Amino acid sequence: MSTLTPAPTWTELVALEPRLQALYDEAHALRVDDDPLFCGSFCYAIGHGEIPSFKRRIRELVGWYRPEDHPVLSTSAAWLLVSQTIEDALPDCGTGGCSCRADAAEWRRAFGLTSSL
Repeated sequence: MSTLTPAPTWTELVALEPRLQALYDEAHALRVDDDPLFCGSFCYAIGHGEIPSFKRRIRELVGWYRPEDHPVLSTSAAWLLVSQTIEDALPDCGTGGCSCRADAAEWRRAFGLTSSL
């Protein structure tokens, strides 16, 4: 008989890897009010100006490609929670007509995916 391991919480992941909180704080504090071309999803995946990709930095801390194997931090559940939480903390897209964040939020609602800080 197989038992499922419960998905980790944000608090549990931060206790195991405190640098996650620093990434969240950076994303949450980011202000781009004067940049109409800012795209939160693009910033998350690729970076924006002097801001390096959050996705690449997260990959060093959680998920399958984490350099050191860890029973909790190296899981896909940890990757999903952290990537969604950090991307959700980024500011909304600028006024340049980008709708990717609204589309992503709608997609997550449709599939019942919500971040749990």
